[in-house]
Amino acid sequence: MINVPAALVGKATAAVSRFGAAVKPKLQGGIGGPEDQLRAPLEQLLQEVAGALGVELVLIGEASLAALGVRPDYAVNVSGSRAGYLELKAPGRGVPPMWTPNGHERRQWEQLRLLPNVLYTDGEHWALLRSGELVGSVARLNGDLRHAGSRLAPDGDGFIRVLQDFLLWKPNPPLTVSQLVKAAANLCKLLRGEVAETLAREHTGEETRPVFTGLAKDWRALLFPGLTDEEFADAYAQTVTFALLLARVDGIDFNGAPLSEIARQLGKKHSLMGKALSVLTEQTVEGRSIVVATMLRVFGVVDWDQLSKGRQDTYLHLYEDFLEVYDPSLRKQSGSYYTPNEVVSAMARLAEEILRARMGITRGFADDDVLIVDPAMGTGTFLLSVIDMERYSIPPCD
Repeated sequence: MINVPAALVGKATAAVSRFGAAVKPKLQGGIGGPEDQLRAPLEQLLQEVAGALGVELVLIGEASLAALGVRPDYAVNVSGSRAGYLELKAPGRGVPPMWTPNGHERRQWEQLRLLPNVLYTDGEHWALLRSGELVGSVARLNGDLRHAGSRLAPDGDGFIRVLQDFLLWKPNPPLTVSQLVKAAANLCKLLRGEVAETLAREHTGEETRPVFTGLAKDWRALLFPGLTDEEFADAYAQTVTFALLLARVDGIDFNGAPLSEIARQLGKKHSLMGKALSVLTEQTVEGRSIVVATMLRVFGVVDWDQLSKGRQDTYLHLYEDFLEVYDPSLRKQSGSYYTPNEVVSAMARLAEEILRARMGITRGFADDDVLIVDPAMGTGTFLLSVIDMERYSIPPCD
């Protein structure tokens, strides 16, 4: 955690006192829901703390987050970048992990716990959670919100510490492929849910500008005739996730770049993936998806050279490992198990030998009459092996 200067603690204490003074008459008035009475004072409190930290804060209300299916009360932007999400509960309701959630809260938590920076508060308790894990301890304010008024105060420096860590969050670069896989799988699950929920809203007419419906129709017409909405949402989420990961493998800078520019840069080397990312995001999620905004921050700090440690096959392992976390049953169903390069090379050389020695095709794979088809291609390991054999003119096995 970040150290907290004494001057900052003083400013936070004064802000909490003003928060208490603003909340007390609202709660005692007994009009409207208790949670709703916290909103305006909470927004002012957060603005004061952000000002003390020297950052610009923008809180985006839940109406713009409806596509997620679960609605965090606020998306939080700090200095122009998405910092995280804030979930507000009624006073005394408690926060994870010191609470007993009802069914709705539990379903919401199962989604929000996949995000890397979430602040839960009921006005009295403040908890910072990253990928479902509590950071530090739950901070408390001394005093009951209904009666304390201006006497409300932080209990030690825990309150300002939690807000400082939340507002100043910057993603840490994953140090291992496993860490990257977990982050990617969590965000891909959320994107899948976001797309599925938006499709459902489009079907009921709640979305005034339906875009996913037309895109799914095109996929069915051109690629997968029997594709369900759920399968489309899954394919969409995985394609966008891996296009962004591939962009980082290629060293494309995400800092401040719109998705359209990332897609353009990706298309210079990977024309199909670049075009796919452009088509899939241009009218659907660019500037609107809370998940993709988080992906850009989390993936943007990935150092692929450090992760791969010079190994050429690291990216080829990535999808198998990803599916094991994202959807183990889908991995089994699709047969997504990585074949080591040594085995692939031996199999390709054996096929080359059969072509030349048994079938009299002297040019092997390079012959114009030889067609190479991989009907269950995952990461393309076999085709890459064939290409490498022809590129370096590797002779057949003796």
